[in-house]
Amino acid sequence: VAFRSISDLDPGATTGGVDQVFLFDVPSSRLRQITANPSGVFSLSLDEGGERTAYETDGAVHLNSPAEGRDRVLLELPPLGPIPPFAAAPHLSADGKKVSVVSTIDPDTSVRNEDLNPELCLIDVESGDAT
Repeated sequence: VAFRSISDLDPGATTGGVDQVFLFDVPSSRLRQITANPSGVFSLSLDEGGERTAYETDGAVHLNSPAEGRDRVLLELPPLGPIPPFAAAPHLSADGKKVSVVSTIDPDTSVRNEDLNPELCLIDVESGDAT
């Protein structure tokens, strides 16, 4: 089970009063905090096997693989003034191989999205390629 909370639920970590991601393993009854972003986590998606989470924070889409002990940025986009780069939460595919996100900024930052209409981006988890 994955969820967000501002409460300090894991004795070995602190949320800093902002939303962080927690994983609860039902068979072992183990709860642990898997993020520690000072600005918090704004959305969350979990793959079907519960092995990977995708989340957005500070204009970046992250992939967290607790079993591998790593968290990495898949896509980072700068805001356009007051317009946030992401218009919808990232969604991790059931198999954990792709992440979709709706963005007001083209993932190829050399291309401008002049009308700022949201665009669907698909990110390959292994290569990091965004289309």
